[in-house]
Amino acid sequence: MGIFNRKPKDPTFGELLERGHPKNPRTITQDQLDRLRASMARYGDLSGVVYNRRTGHVCCGHQRLKAMGEHTAIELVHQYEQPDDTGTVATGWIIDTTREATRYPYRVVEVTEPTEVEMMIAANAHGGDWNLDVLQHQLEAVKAATAGEGTKGSALERQLKAHAKKDQRPETASDATRMVHKCPACGHQWSAKP
Repeated sequence: MGIFNRKPKDPTFGELLERGHPKNPRTITQDQLDRLRASMARYGDLSGVVYNRRTGHVCCGHQRLKAMGEHTAIELVHQYEQPDDTGTVATGWIIDTTREATRYPYRVVEVTEPTEVEMMIAANAHGGDWNLDVLQHQLEAVKAATAGEGTKGSALERQLKAHAKKDQRPETASDATRMVHKCPACGHQWSAKP
């Protein structure tokens, strides 16, 4: 009897929905989910690098680009004659040329400058919240599994520390003078000093 190698079956979309990681420390309220859904319908996927051909600006993925470094190449896989409903005219990958299998989503849009700004805000607005208890538990589990080495400077550790500081910070007089702004397209609210 020979060895039987079987490629695992990839899940369907419905199966993916059912397979969310039970230890995921991110949560999302129904309101946040509705805003995310509206943002995706209006602007498309903003999670990768998005370049606006009309203005010549990157509108999403600034920090990812900085982190990628210089050893990259852009591969456009699909190009469209007319923009779709989200302004997309091309999609592809930014490829790490030192590790060919490492690809990052890349999208080219043609949108107005105000829409570009809305996209930039929406890309950073609809991520949900941290469940700090789960986050703390995950951080402790990673520390235990790696003898503490796996968390030094990790995103988990930074997020937990940032939220702990934010939760402990007393409200100041300047906080009370902050103006609340609301994106007309997606409803995201943020505050800033006048």
